[in-house]
Amino acid sequence: MAEWVSGEIIGVDHWTESLFSLYVSAPVDSFTAGQFAKLGLEFNGERVQRAYSYVNAPNNPHLEFYLVTVPEGKLSPPLHDMRPGDHVMVTKEAAGFFVLDEIPLAKPYGCWPPVRRLARSCPFCNMEKGWNVSRISSWCMRRAMPATSAICR
Repeated sequence: MAEWVSGEIIGVDHWTESLFSLYVSAPVDSFTAGQFAKLGLEFNGERVQRAYSYVNAPNNPHLEFYLVTVPEGKLSPPLHDMRPGDHVMVTKEAAGFFVLDEIPLAKPYGCWPPVRRLARSCPFCNMEKGWNVSRISSWCMRRAMPATSAICR
C-alpha cells in the first residue's frame, strides 16, 4: 500500500479552461524523470486518487503536475479549483517505468512517440536535468501535446 504525504499547493497556472499546472511542495522521495505520483483528496472519508506524471526535473524541489480537467471527474475539477495554501495528498514514492533507461533505441527511420497520458512530460524533464536524449532519433511531440497554443503563452 502506498505511503501518502501532505503537499501544499504553492502555485497554479491555468493554461486554458481545462488545462492547468499544479505546483506542489511535498516531502516525496527522489524520482526518475518519466515516473509519476498519485494525487489524492478526501471526500466524505474516501480518498479519490489519480496518477499524474512529474513535469519537473528530479532535482527541482517544487513538484509540477500538468492536468486536464474532466468535467464529470471526481478529482480533476476540485484540483482545478485549488489555490496556493491548499493541500493535496501525494504518494511519497514515485512509480512507473517510462524512463530513458527503459526506452529502446529508435531506428533511424522511426520515431518514439511519448503519447501516453502519463508520459507527456518525460522528454522535457530529462532535458531540464541535462541528460543526453540524443540516443532517441526523434520525438513525436506533435502528438504528445494537445496544441502548442494550449501550453505556450
